[in-house]
Formats: sequence, structure tokens, C-alpha cells
Amino acid sequence: MERKICDPATGRRLFWLCWVTYMISCLGRFNYAAAMAELITAEGFSKAGAGLVGTALFAVYGACQIATGLLGDRVSPRRMVAFGLIGSSAANLAMGCASAQPAMLVLWMANGVFQACMWSPVARIFAEMLPEPARKQACSDAAATIPVSNILIYLMAAGSIRFFSWRLVFWLPAVLMLAAALFWLPAMAAIERRVQACGIPEAVPEAARKQGNLWHILAASGALAIALAALSHGLLKDGIQSWMPTFLTEQFQMTTYASAAVSLILPVFNIGGVLLTRWLAARYIRNELAGAGAFFGAALASLGVLAICGTGNGLLSLSMLTVASTAMIGANILLINLIPMRFGVIGRASTMTGVLNCSAYAGSALSSFGVGAAVGRFGWGAAIGIWLAFAALACAAAAIGRRRWSAYDASLEN
Repeated sequence: MERKICDPATGRRLFWLCWVTYMISCLGRFNYAAAMAELITAEGFSKAGAGLVGTALFAVYGACQIATGLLGDRVSPRRMVAFGLIGSSAANLAMGCASAQPAMLVLWMANGVFQACMWSPVARIFAEMLPEPARKQACSDAAATIPVSNILIYLMAAGSIRFFSWRLVFWLPAVLMLAAALFWLPAMAAIERRVQACGIPEAVPEAARKQGNLWHILAASGALAIALAALSHGLLKDGIQSWMPTFLTEQFQMTTYASAAVSLILPVFNIGGVLLTRWLAARYIRNELAGAGAFFGAALASLGVLAICGTGNGLLSLSMLTVASTAMIGANILLINLIPMRFGVIGRASTMTGVLNCSAYAGSALSSFGVGAAVGRFGWGAAIGIWLAFAALACAAAAIGRRRWSAYDASLEN
């Protein structure tokens, strides 16, 4: 059994097309977090109310991941990504026109549906169209889309809030996503035609073709432990990213546009996390779940320092949150990017991406609303306590599931 994959030159074009397209799509998902502090200040939203809107996207995005993951292994990834971009563009355009919190809640839920159509088909493209040596590198490098998009959106937010309005934080990504969709469709179609015409044949391993149904795969691979680690990763990654501007605004009396600008520190260091994880994965990490456990341990240690030393020191708080956020980029690469690639040989890369993304964004939803409610009732110490608890839970899940995942991963290669 064979399939055709890209030659090296076509593979590079394919990677950059997917990278830029997915990075632009992230602008339409992360922009609410960048505008949230201004919505609380200027529009009078409560923390719990503002967090609820963020939770709407995370909850719907996560809930749709399994369905879009399954769909992504059955329909054209080119059309699926284009559908997501156009729909998310429309939702962001409407979001910038809205003022009432109920309307924003509905619009951001709709945005979650469209955003769920992005990463799973891209993961399938990498798993099934790139040559084996390039797959792992592509997935590691694709993780840079998250910090790069965060840098861009926080720059947009700082400028938009300072000189115009928070509404521009939604309108600019809407325009960029529509432009990306119009470029993506013909560009991806041209690459698909080239691969079919002169792609390199690749054999599918015999053992991989004999895998069972989805439930068997989930049980045999230790997916429960992986999903629990992914849930904790989502809660920490998006929780810290979403609430840092509000934290800085309240704890250190920054203006909302100044806190948005300072929050650029997180994604800048996160790019370093991408490079570090890529280097470690290539040389030392043979078991992705065990490697993720080490990153969770680093986050646990940094959050422990923050909890012990308190939140009165701005530099220390920013440093420890940056370390934890950067560690979660490493966990993201291993859990959400690299592990699903292993399932590409059995045609399940998109499905497993959906399963793990669903888990991660369940954690994001818990963090967005739960942290807002906890801070409103008990203060910022409660948020740090929540993050600490889930970092510890993830360390335990990684320790429990690493051997089963290692055995299953080995079976895919034989």
C-alpha cells in the first residue's frame, strides 16, 4: 500500500503556506484575550462576564474538535480550512460591531465552530503529504504560529486601544483571514495537483494498517493520560495568556494598552520555547508524553515560586509566568503537534488532533471562566492555586501514561 508525498521543494512551499495561513487564523482566536482588559475597563464587563465570553469560544472550539477531527480525515482539508477562515472572518467582523455582552457571547461561540476547522486538517496535510523527516520538524515549527500570532495581536491591540478602539482588534484579523482564504484555495490546489502528478511514492507500514477502530486505538495508546495532560496544558497555556493583561492592570496599576504591550514578553519568550523544544525533541526526547511531563514540572516549579513569593513584585511575577507559559509551548508541541503525527500512517492524524485539541480547549474553557470567577471572589492567589493544581495533575498523568504510549508508538513503526 502506497501514497504520494511531496518532493523537498514542494514540501517547503506546502509548509509555509500552511504556517502563514494557520498563523493568520490564530489572530481571529486570540484577539479577544488581548481586548478583554479594555472591555472590563471601558465597557464595564465584570471579570466573570468577560471570562464567560472567552469561555464560549474555548468550550465550543473544544467540543467541535472531535467532530472536525473525524471530518478532517474524510473531506478535503483545503476546503475545510477555507470554510473556517471565511466563517471566522465574518464572526470577527460582527464582533467588532457588537456592544452587548449576550451578542458577543453568541458571536464568539460561532467563531469557535469556524476556528475548530483549522488545525486538524493542517495536521493531516503534514502527516500525509510531507516526507517522514520533515513531518516532525514541520509540526515543531508550526508551534511558532502561536507566539507569533500573539505578538502580532498584542501589537494590534496596544495600537488599536491607544489610538482608536478595541473594535479594531477584531476588524483587522477579519480582513486578514478573508485575504488568507482567497490565497489559500488556489495555492493549495496547485500543490495537490503537483503531488498527484509527480509526488514521491511512500509505503505504509504493514503493522500500521492493522490497527483497530478508534476506541481500540484510544485504549491501546494510553490516550486517557495524554488527554488529561492536554487538558491541564490548555488550562495553563490559555489561562496565563488570557489573564496576564488583566493581572498586570490590577496588580501594578498599568493602563490597559500598557499591559497589552508588556504582555508581548510572553510570546517573545514562547518563540524561544519553540526553538528549545525542537532542539530537545530532535536529540533527547524519545517519548513525547514523558517530555511533556518534564515541561509541566518546570511550570509547576515556576508557579510554586510565584505562590510562595507572592504577587507584589512585578518583575518576579512577570518572570515566573513567562517561564510557565514558555514551558506550556513545549508541552503543546509534544502533545498537540507531535503525538497526533504518529497516527498519520493509519489515517488518524486529524482525528487524534481533534481528540487532544478537544481536551486542551476543555482546559482553556475552565480557565477562562473559572479563573475569572475565582479571582473575582478570592483574588489572584486563587488563580495561582488553580494553575498549580493542574500542573501537578499533568505531571502525574504523564508519569502514569508514558510507558503505554511508548509501547504503542513502537508498534506503529514495525
